[in-house]
Amino acid sequence: MSIDSLAQLFVQRDVLCEHCRTNLVTRPRIFVFEDFLLYSLYPYEAGFQKLLIQYKDLYDEALYPVFLFPHLDRVKRLLKDRSVVCIPSHPSHVEMRGFNHVERMLHDLNITPEPILSKISERHQARTPAKFRKERLFEVQDKQLGDCILIDDMCTTGESLRQAAELLKPHCEHLICFSVGYHPLLEHQVPSKSWRK
Repeated sequence: MSIDSLAQLFVQRDVLCEHCRTNLVTRPRIFVFEDFLLYSLYPYEAGFQKLLIQYKDLYDEALYPVFLFPHLDRVKRLLKDRSVVCIPSHPSHVEMRGFNHVERMLHDLNITPEPILSKISERHQARTPAKFRKERLFEVQDKQLGDCILIDDMCTTGESLRQAAELLKPHCEHLICFSVGYHPLLEHQVPSKSWRK
């Protein structure tokens, strides 16, 4: 075995094959919402949609590394010196799924999210008509965190992030948001720019 071959044993490899990775469209964007900046990686297109549904709705926990693997360094830089807060799932959804899907996506970053938010509504935001999306979704604990990053798996309209950000802002010095995926219509509805490495 050569030194190169031995070194390859310690290199972390992508869990997706090259063909599947190329079918997963990556278009990192920074969205400028009225109250916060949102950094996001994948438009919700066929490849991402299929993987996210398999992971989140069909409880395929083994897929957790596929989303962030090629972007670990980029996301680590974004998280640096910030308290991490995840958009929570309702406890009944976590129990049914068997894992917290957003926190699990972050596993390879070796971070521990702050459990300051809790979800009080059982409804799924993405499956709810827009006129009903104003219902209060979260509660927040009284804790000061410094600089924060609020993380979700998917941003469709931004309403979940907006509600959570509104609750978190009094507890943070500075707040930004990150979602793994975003609805492609956001590029037409919210000012945005390319998120360069």
